[in-house]
Parts: sequence; structure tokens; C-alpha cells
Amino acid sequence: MCWKHVLKRESRKSLLLRAVLLLLLAIVTNTWDFFNKNKDKIEMTVVNPSLVLGPGFIKHGNSSEMLLIDIPNEEYPGVMDVRLAILDVRDVAEDHYRAMFEKNTIGKRYIIAGENVPMEKVVCLLKDEFGK
Repeated sequence: MCWKHVLKRESRKSLLLRAVLLLLLAIVTNTWDFFNKNKDKIEMTVVNPSLVLGPGFIKHGNSSEMLLIDIPNEEYPGVMDVRLAILDVRDVAEDHYRAMFEKNTIGKRYIIAGENVPMEKVVCLLKDEFGK
């Protein structure tokens, strides 16, 4: 593959990622501004999970699941030196439920994350279980 082509593709991805992050920042900022102006009329709690994995309701995978499918199929040339904070989708559902029904959560933001697992360990587990 031509490196020039790879760099062009990556720069487009970077621009798209930057646009998505700016959009998310605007949404979050406007949401909290709206909440703060209307606290007496609405209730709001925010739950932000890390990498969510587990059984789903749809047959087609989401981006988190696609990552785990691509790894044992050797779609990536190497392993990044990063750690993944993996959460079970059922735990995330329980956290959302609690955030909705416990009154002491109103007006708060919860960032939830699971155990930090090295990417190398995840790759080895996936290859042992599902790899070629």
C-alpha cells in the first residue's frame, strides 16, 4: 500500500474525528446550560461509560464489537501499548437504571469504567479463543 494514500486517508479520519469531538462538546455544553437554566422544571443525570461489550439486541455488531472481531482476524498490523477499560453491557444497564431512579443522582455526571486491561492481553485472549 502506498504510504501517501495511507496518510491522506488518516488525515481525513482525523478531520472527521475532530468534527465529531467538537460536535459532542457543543452538545454536552448546551445540554448542561439548558439543565442549569431549567433545574426547577426538569431532572437530568448523565452516565458516560467506557468501552461497553456484551450481548446485544441487534444482529449487526457495533463499533466496539467490530474491534473485537477484527483483532483475532489479524486486521491490524500490531498491538498498541494502551489499556482498555472494559464494561459489561449488563452492568452499564444497571448503572443507567440506578441513575434514573435514585434521587441523589439528579444534576450529576457519572463516568463509569471497568478494569483497565492491557490491549496485548485482550489480543492474546481473543486469538486463543477465536483466532486463526
